[in-house]
Amino acid sequence: MNCLAAKLLGQKLEICSVARFVWDDTMARVSEVSFQTDLITPILNVLGSLEQVASVFSYALVTPEGHTIVQ
Repeated sequence: MNCLAAKLLGQKLEICSVARFVWDDTMARVSEVSFQTDLITPILNVLGSLEQVASVFSYALVTPEGHTIVQ
């Protein structure tokens, strides 16, 4: 296990998120849902440097905004 993974292992991160719902009046239902989160701030609080945060996300299957990366 690398050093960054060891620092993150077992940590509980408090993550701020926003969910946006778009209502379609014509169809009388939700037509779109989008989700955005800030993963940078809580990971920065654990790791202590933006360089280390960038390194974590360079190999991650999730973006700093919380979107999954499909390969």
